[in-house]
Amino acid sequence: MLNRWTKAVGIGSSRLKRTWIGALIVLVCAFCRPPWQDASAGHSPIAEENERIFEVILNDGTPLSEGILGYQVSGGWLLPIGELSVALGFGINVSPSLGLAEGFIITEERRLRIDLKACTAEIHGQVRSFRAPDGSCNGAYTTAEDLLIEAQHWSQWFPLELVVDSFRSRIIITPKETLPIQRKKMRADLPGNVRAGSASDPGYPEIPDRVSPLSGPFLDQQLSLQRVANKANTADDFQSDTVLSSEILGWETRAFASLGKSASKSGLRHGRLSMAQKRADGGLLGPMDATRIELLDVSLPQLSLISPTQEGRGLVISNYPLDYVDLFGTRDFQGNALPGWEVELYQNNVLLSRQEIGENGRYDFRDIPLYYGSNQFRLEFLGPQGQVRTEYRNLRIDTSHVKPDQRNYVIALGVRDLAPHYSARFEQSIADAISVSAGLAQLQLTELGRQDQFAQLGVTGFAENLLLSSSAALSKSGGNALQLKSQFPYRRASLSIRYTRLNNYSSELFNSRPGVNQIDETLGDISFVVPVNPGVGTTWEIARKRYAEDISSLSLRNRTSTNIGRTYLNHELSYNGGTASTDSSLAGRLEATQLVRRQQLRLGLNYTSTGLQFTDAEIQMRHRNFASSAQLRYYFDGSAAQLHASVSRIFPGATLGGQLSADATGAYSVAGLVSFSIARDPLARRWQIHPEPQAEFGAASIRTFIDNNRNGVMDGTDRPAPEIRLRLHQRNEMLTTDQQGLAFLARLQPHTPMDLSIDQDSLVNPLIRSASDGVRLIPKAGKTTEIWWPLITNGEIDGVVELKNGNELNLLNGMTVHLIDSRGTVLMKTRTDRGGTFFFSSIPPGTYQVTPSFTELFEKQLHSKPLQRQVVIPSEGEIVSGTDFLLER
Repeated sequence: MLNRWTKAVGIGSSRLKRTWIGALIVLVCAFCRPPWQDASAGHSPIAEENERIFEVILNDGTPLSEGILGYQVSGGWLLPIGELSVALGFGINVSPSLGLAEGFIITEERRLRIDLKACTAEIHGQVRSFRAPDGSCNGAYTTAEDLLIEAQHWSQWFPLELVVDSFRSRIIITPKETLPIQRKKMRADLPGNVRAGSASDPGYPEIPDRVSPLSGPFLDQQLSLQRVANKANTADDFQSDTVLSSEILGWETRAFASLGKSASKSGLRHGRLSMAQKRADGGLLGPMDATRIELLDVSLPQLSLISPTQEGRGLVISNYPLDYVDLFGTRDFQGNALPGWEVELYQNNVLLSRQEIGENGRYDFRDIPLYYGSNQFRLEFLGPQGQVRTEYRNLRIDTSHVKPDQRNYVIALGVRDLAPHYSARFEQSIADAISVSAGLAQLQLTELGRQDQFAQLGVTGFAENLLLSSSAALSKSGGNALQLKSQFPYRRASLSIRYTRLNNYSSELFNSRPGVNQIDETLGDISFVVPVNPGVGTTWEIARKRYAEDISSLSLRNRTSTNIGRTYLNHELSYNGGTASTDSSLAGRLEATQLVRRQQLRLGLNYTSTGLQFTDAEIQMRHRNFASSAQLRYYFDGSAAQLHASVSRIFPGATLGGQLSADATGAYSVAGLVSFSIARDPLARRWQIHPEPQAEFGAASIRTFIDNNRNGVMDGTDRPAPEIRLRLHQRNEMLTTDQQGLAFLARLQPHTPMDLSIDQDSLVNPLIRSASDGVRLIPKAGKTTEIWWPLITNGEIDGVVELKNGNELNLLNGMTVHLIDSRGTVLMKTRTDRGGTFFFSSIPPGTYQVTPSFTELFEKQLHSKPLQRQVVIPSEGEIVSGTDFLLER
């Protein structure tokens, strides 16, 4: 093999061997930590590669939060005091700039004060030190937003036991006494109480969804020119991939076109057009109260025992929640991305699968198992020029799957494989713990060469933590099927069992090919964490299928993962066997990944029952505005070794790069790529150019301004408010308005609530404040939401009230003072303090009268000099002092 390689590239075999072996040694040693090197030396744990988003639950399964950000360190996990205290209901305030967290636990008498400068924790009057021998605080760090302490400190300082399940990305809280959040839940569960919202909802007013003829558009463009050559011939290929998204008359519209030119074919290679309306709270189509309407190129919904999720053209209407898991055993993940990108699917931080996007611009992960509890999925999109973007999906499988008074439906009408396709599913809860469903479908069974119609019935229910589901299906051709499913947790494990019985039954899921006659299928899986340090997560899946004529097949799959610091180890093993020995196969892959700042090193080894198959090494690096990667794959059976390399330069408005692929036969390909994205900023009236794709996301155009006339619109004498810092809560991100008060917020996840608030420290003038605490927006793909953010000016008035007794002047305590507007209405009132001082704040601009209470003057037989004072608060606000009064008898 090496001789074939060296002959192709024209260098000596011995030299290549030395180079190859040296490269492998360097990559292997990159995973080895020298014994003299401190694991944390020169590297802060508060870094992106150490982040993990955790779900927080009580030990009884009660969810507290779905988005606590933790950081991994050598001793465990760092968790935020402020965020976690809010989830638990503790009255603790955090000041990161001072390194302080103070407040109370359970009751106001039980005070707590954590000082990261002194490295002390004062708990109910007792001071504990956590200073390390080197003078730093042991297991505690400060960020710009919060204070972080190790998980062990939570169990020592708070009345709870805290366990971090890193495999499931879950924090489990076991209270030692009733927590405030539990008391709140008890009160909410009382008859007549209505839950107002989740703890993660700050209660900001939602920006109305205004329909316009055209919003956007967003354009993602990728151009590539490639030359492919081998010993026989050379071919050139040009490809243009375009994604265009916009909102047209309230419809989210997306178009994809892949154009190419080569010696064999030119023109449109793939195209797709889709339109959708989505609303999380329903209300579409009047009495149908739909949450989703899709037109043209759509995803036809799955139907138990009958059909999977698949692409087609037509119409889909549904009132299911947008993130609803309609079949709790498995889930399909489908979506759009530019050709040439790679998509990695992680479940609870374990890599499940990887796909490269083809010319159709789609990814499709099928039959991904869902386990009882929280299933945190992460989709990593890796661009050919070093681009990276991440999407999170959190799907829960528990007793909340069945809800009282639930009534849902999904209807699909369309064409697939040039044949009519329709399906409908209806679900109705008949008790607090039981729901029934019914479905109809007409499908084209392409490989069987016929069309068939189906009817389906199902029942889903739960008893405590046990989920049960049964389905039955009938086909017009005479066959039938029955399926029973169950999922339940047991201690630290999640178990699932599914049995399917088929009686001369064919559908798109079973017996869909000629000559196949499956009788039944038994599936089971168990997922658990081995209680060792570091934790080891493992999942076992087993499937047994029986066919006619006593033929059967057995498959077994195991995934095991752990991490040691920033090194992640994954092993996957699969076995397939049957009644015929020739059908048996064993395959596995061992993979090690290490994250070092913005670099990623990966080593992989694939093997089968006959021996080693291939090994590969990959390195990805990002430095400032450059990104590069290299992958080397060596086959043990003598097949041609492969090398892939890429480098790119990221500019403010585009990404330019090149790729090289070669193997030991002398075949190679070189490609040049350029990609960019354009979005329209309606308030700035200019185009925003970005190197990362934006068409699959929404955006917000924001303008902050001084609203002098307080009408919420920038007009008249209103002026821009520059350098105002805005915080996007869900991304913990800050952005600042420019000199015109403008800011553009890009790449917002569609149909996910986003909360914005103003950083009060950026309001330099103390007399200016935001007209609202914050706003909530629901982004839409291809739409830029306009946000006009008014700031209002205020005035302050203070003065002193004195009482004259003869020649003696006394400061009068407890005297009521009124602030009266131009219409004679008492706008505010206050009382003087022990120093005789009164104070009015947050006063809108205008003319006012300040006077002591006439009623109290009469009752105390006093008269005032003067009786009242006129005060003018100008439009820019003002602090008016010296509004004093002298009272005499």
